[in-house]
Amino acid sequence: MSVPLGVNQAAYQKRIDDLVGTTDGRPRIKLEWGPRALTWTPHKLGTEPPGYTFPIFYAGKDEEGNYLSAERWVLLERIEWGQYAPTWEAVRYKKHDGAVWDLKGPCPNEKYVELYCHSYHNGKCCPCLAAECKCAEHCWGYYADPDEHMFNWIRRVHYESQRDPDVDPHADIRFFEAPHAQQELRNEAQAQQDREKVDVEQFDREAVDLYLRAPHTVSSKKKEIQTKLPVGFKKNKSGLYLPN
Repeated sequence: MSVPLGVNQAAYQKRIDDLVGTTDGRPRIKLEWGPRALTWTPHKLGTEPPGYTFPIFYAGKDEEGNYLSAERWVLLERIEWGQYAPTWEAVRYKKHDGAVWDLKGPCPNEKYVELYCHSYHNGKCCPCLAAECKCAEHCWGYYADPDEHMFNWIRRVHYESQRDPDVDPHADIRFFEAPHAQQELRNEAQAQQDREKVDVEQFDREAVDLYLRAPHTVSSKKKEIQTKLPVGFKKNKSGLYLPN
């Protein structure tokens, strides 16, 4: 789906850059249209790699089995080279049902990951009455243009990260010694490598299936709620609310 008309993405991006800064001229937080935010699609070695075609903000499949993205404005967080490159190859390949899968593709020159999906909830799409869904089963809510609610969220997150002594976007997670946030990230990376050494086949028995079902932190499950749509919105086949 094309970017909604009337939204000046470049102007909004400049505001974000002015708030949080850039790295080598590249955004630290990037505004993107959900269907254009893609990650590597896992594939069996020996088959044609699909490349970067899997939605980061995965919202299920259509009737033909094609992957659907949340048709919302989203924020992506830049991960610096020192954070992901040293351990990339160690967790790239997995065995599953006798085949070797490439889960991550070649190590990229830069990496952006899921940070935030911008929408709103009014108690009809789900019980929530806020910009963020707090339900156990994630709801994508209603479409919203980039607005001050989004910028206030960015300001808050940026303020907190600037005052967190454990945040160092350039540190190699294998050697970072902070006691909290990145220490946990380092421990998880090390644990993944240790599990591979013990029993790769056992560890990855269901890894690929799990990735294809729910590869990211946002759950693909949505509550089926029958409700009258607000004026100016329609519901498409994927269950997402879009402006008319």
